[in-house]
Amino acid sequence: MNPAVRYHLDLAGWRTAGRRCAGARGAGPGLRPREWTIIDEATSAAAAATTDQFPPVDGLAGSGGRRSVVLVDVEGNEIGSAEKLAAHQPPGQLHLAFSVFLYRFDGKLLVQQRAASKYHFPLLWANSCCSHPSPGEDVVASAQARVREELGYEVELSDVGTIVYRAECAESGLVEHELDHVLVGSVEGEPSPDPSEVADVAWLGAGQIFRPAGGLRRAPWLVPALLVAERGRAASRAPAR
Repeated sequence: MNPAVRYHLDLAGWRTAGRRCAGARGAGPGLRPREWTIIDEATSAAAAATTDQFPPVDGLAGSGGRRSVVLVDVEGNEIGSAEKLAAHQPPGQLHLAFSVFLYRFDGKLLVQQRAASKYHFPLLWANSCCSHPSPGEDVVASAQARVREELGYEVELSDVGTIVYRAECAESGLVEHELDHVLVGSVEGEPSPDPSEVADVAWLGAGQIFRPAGGLRRAPWLVPALLVAERGRAASRAPAR
């Protein structure tokens, strides 16, 4: 694996007191395209509070039928597989994932509010689509299939880099520890979201996500993954030298 950009984020401190999941308010666009560890008291204190009410964790709601994940090392080498829920038990097993960013003609990005039935980080706003490839499945092909299932789009996606991050959900006790492929694509028309996966959708500019107004509660991976997506799109539009 030779990703164009890699970030390393440890968001273990991004959790609020009580029965709440951590949001990612505070990580701005000041990251650099190299490996970083971001964890300090100021960042932790800036975590976004979310709703107080969450459903119990009784399975894998919102799994899209994907029950196993691919375990990897920090270089992306496959080292095995695990049942999905088991991989998310503390301290969390590093596994492959993808985050899709879909743009329309005016440069605005489709974001979704995660359904209340999600087993972790429910009702936070995230990128267009997220999931995990199954063992033996190609990342891009898996992501394209997931976009079709969840949003109703047929789209070609490009892999523009990866992030490695770890984030805890205080309500469920589950841990997301992912080597996350960032994929971008262009779409036309409005999505047809699956209500079991998506509570709401919106079209936002990148600046509205980096500097949200109105209490937009962001999933912890949204901002760092968006940085990779934006830089990937900019590089693809740059004239050849």
